[in-house]
Amino acid sequence: MNKRIIKMLIFFGIIIASTVSAYSLDKESPRKNKNNLGEYQQTMVTGTVTDASSGQSMPGVNILVKGTTLGVLTDVSGQFSISVPNLNVTLAFSFIGYNTQEVALDGKRTLEVKMVQSIESLEEVVVVGYGTVRKKDLTGSVASMPSSEIAELSTTRIEQALLGKIAGVQVKSVSGEPGVAPQIRIRGVGSISAGVEPLYVVDGFPISDLQSLNPNDIESIDILKDASATAIYGSRGSNGVVMVTTKRGKSGKAIITFDTYYGFQVVEKLPEMKNSLDQAHWFYDGMKNKNIDAGNDVSGDPLKWKQPVPQIIMDILNGVNTTDKNALDYIFRTAPQKQYQLTASGGNENVKYLLSAEYLDQDGIVINSNFRRYSIRSNIDARLTKRLSVKANINPSFTVTKSLPVTGEGCCLGSNIVAAALQIHPFYPPINPDGSYFNYDGLPALAAVYNPVAVAELTQTLQNRIRLLGNVNLEYAILDELKLNIMLGGSILSGKGMYFRPLTPIFFNEPALGRDNASLSYNWLTEYTLNYVKSFGKHNITGLAGFTVQKEKGYSNFIESNLYPNNLVPTLNAASGITNANSGISSWSLISYLARLNYNYNGKYYLTTSIRTDGSSRFGAENRFAVFPSLALAWRISDEDFMKGISFLSLLKLRTSYGESGNNDIGNYEQYATISYYKYPFGESAVGGFAPYQIANPVLTWEKQRQYNIGIDAGIFNDRIGLTVDHFRSMNTDLLLDVNIPSITGFTNAMQNIGQVKNWGWEFVLNTNNLTGKFEWETDFNLSTYKNEVAKLGPSGDPIYSGNNVTMIGKPIGMFWGYLTEVYL
Repeated sequence: MNKRIIKMLIFFGIIIASTVSAYSLDKESPRKNKNNLGEYQQTMVTGTVTDASSGQSMPGVNILVKGTTLGVLTDVSGQFSISVPNLNVTLAFSFIGYNTQEVALDGKRTLEVKMVQSIESLEEVVVVGYGTVRKKDLTGSVASMPSSEIAELSTTRIEQALLGKIAGVQVKSVSGEPGVAPQIRIRGVGSISAGVEPLYVVDGFPISDLQSLNPNDIESIDILKDASATAIYGSRGSNGVVMVTTKRGKSGKAIITFDTYYGFQVVEKLPEMKNSLDQAHWFYDGMKNKNIDAGNDVSGDPLKWKQPVPQIIMDILNGVNTTDKNALDYIFRTAPQKQYQLTASGGNENVKYLLSAEYLDQDGIVINSNFRRYSIRSNIDARLTKRLSVKANINPSFTVTKSLPVTGEGCCLGSNIVAAALQIHPFYPPINPDGSYFNYDGLPALAAVYNPVAVAELTQTLQNRIRLLGNVNLEYAILDELKLNIMLGGSILSGKGMYFRPLTPIFFNEPALGRDNASLSYNWLTEYTLNYVKSFGKHNITGLAGFTVQKEKGYSNFIESNLYPNNLVPTLNAASGITNANSGISSWSLISYLARLNYNYNGKYYLTTSIRTDGSSRFGAENRFAVFPSLALAWRISDEDFMKGISFLSLLKLRTSYGESGNNDIGNYEQYATISYYKYPFGESAVGGFAPYQIANPVLTWEKQRQYNIGIDAGIFNDRIGLTVDHFRSMNTDLLLDVNIPSITGFTNAMQNIGQVKNWGWEFVLNTNNLTGKFEWETDFNLSTYKNEVAKLGPSGDPIYSGNNVTMIGKPIGMFWGYLTEVYL
């Protein structure tokens, strides 16, 4: 594997080096130009470039002899040396985010240059739906995470970087499996039966998950939390929106970097289990009480009671058997993970590029589990003419997941590896002294379970996934203040998986079981938007109008068999027949019209309003379209004349907003009358046929959310201390629930829009810059709280039970429930 990685990186490095060499040769080739002074006698000038505010050295600053093509870059220490034709020329110093400085030599051979950040770079820009906005001009609740914070964490998935970083965003691990997505909830849960995941938008393209993305390619993550921000995404915005922006190339000579890291994962804390002696006492007492409850005599030898104590329990109590092994120690391990990344970026004012290649290898903490990712990214920016520019993003990826059974398999409780290990008594270790697997079938002191070590080592499972994600964005400046954007994007996702569990006494001689699955989906998107930016006097206007269409179509199939003659060949071609199979085709489409207006007067009074109309194939013919409006206001109180006497208060802004958004994640065909295939006994054989499965509902429509938000942003001591406080209240209505209907219709239930859920809470964010200069120290603190309450269910308001969870009016969604037990001592 390591050899393949090295070969891949060398191959990619050769390609980049060739590209860069060609670019450099073209850049540095001599031209017959009166300004080319390379033929004259040269004089060496040296110097250092630093940041004017922090005093830190600045590597990569571009230095050019004005009027020529002669130039160099500063090294890692900010130092440079450049040959000039004479000591009367002028040097131009430029760097992204800083003002260009021109320095006349005037006979000097040594320079010390201090670069000053440009005002535009000091104003942080936040990505919102279909555009960007300066952070100071925000009217809604939007949180951001820059690439510098993502890089510090060395995460395998982008979502993991959000853990504990953003107020109002809950990130929770739902599985210890490598490569599995964590659960993300933004401002609570607003649905009972529809999807509750946020919408992910990568470089303007909405996708379903982020597994294929390399965290090191990310420039920023912006979270749209309140409905005034999410309403621009209409029927997909009620669960929040995660905007992901990838890195792009910058002007200058090619920069090639190679990054790698190695780490490991361990289970931080294991549950404390009974040792063998404690477990034996517990078992003995249980058997004694069981006999007493049945009226049996317990005065004699426990081995001869009517319901006897097993011999192994007595051996442990008598000290004959001293075996004491925790099964968890056999299935958990210290799991390494490593990543290699090669990146090249550069370009000029007309063409900029960023290329990257990544290999990630992550072992799971459960033995024999693994996740690998191979990904390549190519982001190109080109200015074709004075008014026409294009951006292209291409991201192919390939993932390989070895995922062990996470739910029950086969006949027996405890087939889940971790659950089985927790259930096993410490006097029954999974591995025998001779190295063979211990068989947990037919034991007198333990219910039958699969050996968890055998499940991990003998089960063959693999899931491969290939994804190609890309888009092209054309921008044409019709006027200086009016631009047309056309985006064409697509995603192709293909998956192939297999599973095989062999026939063995360890698995109670159950027949060998094999499965095979495959899926293919393609998703395309086209967007046409007009952006208008105009300032006149103290009035500033930004307008957006657009039209977008998106469609997805998917194919899937599944085949299973337990008719294997032996364990030699795990693929289904070795089986004598198929015992279970299914296949399906599904599709959905969405058409949308959107508009937004941002207005501010003198950077003091702000208004943002937006509207979006969505039409979805997922809803009934009578309710296929819906409108989602929003309105937000903001007031920079600190800019008022009456606040100028308060010198320590650098920022005070009040925000308030209202918006409506929706949730269309309900499945593709809930609105239609459908039929299904059934088999019924007829004589001595089974006869197949079709029967109605689901009743039609032409008025089925979106789940809707109305949300109010009020917030305050404050900055103290020139923003050395920053505070943000938000309070929100939301009501989700028209929740989709299965409602009982008269059986005379031929059905007993139907999906209807009938439920309601409320969410409300507070968010607090405190940022402090404790020390600045050569040594920097910043502190970030956030706290959020929210409450969830079900306001309405079906016509009779009956609770909804699902396993150990219950949803009832007046209580949060999905409470745990169980029986109360009275204990008498």
